[in-house]
Amino acid sequence: MGLTRERARESEKRPAADFVVALAGSPNVGKSTVFNALTGLHRHTGNWTGKTVSLAYGVVRRERSGGASVALVDLPGSVSLCPESPEEKVSADFLASGEADAAIIVCDALALERNLIFVLAAAPRVRNCVLCVNMIDEAKRAGVTVDALRLSERTGLPVVLCAARSGRGVDALIPTALSLISQNSEQPSPATAPEMTTADPDRAPEASAPGLAAHEANAPDHAALAASAREIAHDCTSGDVRISRASRVADRILTGRISGPLAMIALLAAVFWITAVGANIPSDSLAALFARAEDALRFALTALLLPPPLVSCLVDGVFRVAAWVTSVMLPPMAIFFPLFTLAEDVGLFPRVAFDLDRSFARCKSCGRHAITSVMGLGCNAVGVCGCRIISSPRRRRTAILTNSFIPCNGRIGAIFLITSTFLARTALGESAVLVAVFAFALAATFAASALLGTRSRGEDEPFILEMVRFRRPQIARTLVRSFFDRTLFVLGRALAVAAPAGAVIWLASNVTIAGATPVEHIVAALEPVGRALGVDGTLLCAFILGLPANEIVLPLAAAIYSHGALSQSAALGETLAAAGWTVETALCALALTVLHSPCATTLLTIRRETGSAKTALAAALLPSVFGVAACLLIRAVFAIFG
Repeated sequence: MGLTRERARESEKRPAADFVVALAGSPNVGKSTVFNALTGLHRHTGNWTGKTVSLAYGVVRRERSGGASVALVDLPGSVSLCPESPEEKVSADFLASGEADAAIIVCDALALERNLIFVLAAAPRVRNCVLCVNMIDEAKRAGVTVDALRLSERTGLPVVLCAARSGRGVDALIPTALSLISQNSEQPSPATAPEMTTADPDRAPEASAPGLAAHEANAPDHAALAASAREIAHDCTSGDVRISRASRVADRILTGRISGPLAMIALLAAVFWITAVGANIPSDSLAALFARAEDALRFALTALLLPPPLVSCLVDGVFRVAAWVTSVMLPPMAIFFPLFTLAEDVGLFPRVAFDLDRSFARCKSCGRHAITSVMGLGCNAVGVCGCRIISSPRRRRTAILTNSFIPCNGRIGAIFLITSTFLARTALGESAVLVAVFAFALAATFAASALLGTRSRGEDEPFILEMVRFRRPQIARTLVRSFFDRTLFVLGRALAVAAPAGAVIWLASNVTIAGATPVEHIVAALEPVGRALGVDGTLLCAFILGLPANEIVLPLAAAIYSHGALSQSAALGETLAAAGWTVETALCALALTVLHSPCATTLLTIRRETGSAKTALAAALLPSVFGVAACLLIRAVFAIFG
């Protein structure tokens, strides 16, 4: 359905080049890191499987290709040429299509045996293969060395050792691939397949090979491949893997049945506490700075003899809403996103998914649903695309419909603001409330999954999760990447919507129709519904107008509240408090912030991924229904207990 259209769209984006080289391999071997090193692009990478779920195209930098024009294609990770999920099918189809002039198959030096299973299956079927053994720096620290010459002899492929994160060895990849293309240009032929050894019946394939049982039916020669991969890996590597005691202890704690969830809650609380401590003062300082800038801007525009209505529109509408968005979002995002990215790079996300696997299974979903939910923490649209890793159509639909139950980065700022202004006065209390908010979102996800899920024979799939190694994060690079790729990107997207939205709000608040402004008419129509939900018509109006971006909902609400009634320099939190918000209002607003229709980008992504407008509509209505139910429950509790 949607995947076919996605392939077509991405094919249109393919850069013109003399040669096309594919990057293939098992999940989490560093393909995207190699891709970034060769192209100079900044495709997001992470220390967990399933990060790449679609094709990505780039042009290899001339200094990396010896001046040749080379298009590089980053394929989703795959453990087999017999695909079990849509993203694996993308890889298998591309490799089988013959579109690539050469392929670089990337392996992890510390997981060579497991990765060679895919290499041995793909090499006879793909022309001009180069074997890239990545992460040799980590292998060296773990006490393992790889004999490139011996590995080349055993596989029949040219071998390049590299450490893509630092750029070591990457320069040799494209020249090696181009050399193969040149050698075989007159009569292209697949790489010679290595000789397969017969599997020893007394030595079963190791359980560490991901997907072994799942692929057995579709790949009758898998046992031979696994045995051959084991023999080659043992023949071409030396040294025993050293795993530090700290890593072993951390894994036991983080994946324990009881200690795992408790440790994750503690880590989440610590992240929120650091964010709360660090964000409050900068938020207040930015609000005060923008208040002074607002007066200066008003003076400057007036000095230019602009009409007073235009000055008011630009200052009270465009500038003030943009200033509120920046002061509310920038400080918490500038702290939360680097911490989030560091946790991702260290390798915490697969362990979170492991801890959530059993709970999702009890809710008639699957462990891979946990991975997509974690992806939704960054962006729900990305989480929706990540649902491709779920092979069962019903389970995939459930994961898509519930992905927006997890607060994305666009709602983080609003959640922090409501919490710090109305629900907690200390950083410790704020972190406790925020943990409760995310627990509420997760509980709602479980409930919706159980409601939507069905247990059908033949659709139960094994949850195969590679428990990645703990990896030392590159702190400086992570801070820079998270600031530019996440913080500024999200803020820029919000401002691009907030500025024109502020102008629209100002115009709709200053034009009179039938004795009232358009905003007053809309708010009045929504007021009964808003009051029934414990909020008001203004906030519901802001949610509707904020559909393009969740980030602007509270600033739009404050803009409507502040028209002609409040101090021009009031901070966003003060504006909401002056509008009559109470603890009950804040709790209901928080429930709606967590559970409401996803943004327009996510809805369009759902429509594209599923090929169904009805599914996109369901994705908009489902969280909204849960949000309404939560508001009614909060109102009932306050009515009973005061």
